[in-house]
Amino acid sequence: MEDIQQQQQQKRKTVEVLGVGEVPVVPDQCSVVFVIRSTKETVEEANASAIKRYNYLLQLLGNSHIKENCVKSNREVTRHNQQSLTLSITVSVLFSDFNVFEKVCNQVAEKLDSAVSISKPTFIATVQRREAVRREASLLAVANAKSKAGDIARYFNCTLLKPFRIIDEGCNEGAEAAALPAAAGSAQPTWAEELNKSTVTWRSRVRVQFELRRFCKASSTVKL
Repeated sequence: MEDIQQQQQQKRKTVEVLGVGEVPVVPDQCSVVFVIRSTKETVEEANASAIKRYNYLLQLLGNSHIKENCVKSNREVTRHNQQSLTLSITVSVLFSDFNVFEKVCNQVAEKLDSAVSISKPTFIATVQRREAVRREASLLAVANAKSKAGDIARYFNCTLLKPFRIIDEGCNEGAEAAALPAAAGSAQPTWAEELNKSTVTWRSRVRVQFELRRFCKASSTVKL
């Protein structure tokens, strides 16, 4: 029985190709920290001043449909001397919509002035996004392998049949995307530039064997 299978494999005319699929992993979330500061003589005065801005920020986030579990805050009091102290309210917000993120930041900067500082956004690719990109890269690698095998088959005047063996040679994250040029007249990078810097490439490699019909007599297997 084994001899028959070996004979069939020897008669099978095949082509083996390496396929590579590369897909960018674009972050789908970003984290931003808002810090509200108020310097007064007493904690009560500082709290009264800071809480107005804090409530405005929470209302803005609520109107922008940001879920409560995406917002975290804490307070800290720093005393400078007998006459003054600073109360700081730190609010960390996780955005899943970059247009909402930009709108909220612009409104906070416009309405709450220098009393509120806004951190540089930290862009994140969720596990779901990474898994989706990994599958897309693997399918693209197989498609590229099929395209390459089809070119070889046509060169030898053969018909390309379905693949009978696919070997996954692994996936890996490549280098970050090339940085975009900085916006004219701006020392700080824009959020779009930060997003681009946080984007990496997911690379998948597969080795695929296809069966050929009417293959040439010279060789039964071509490897690339």
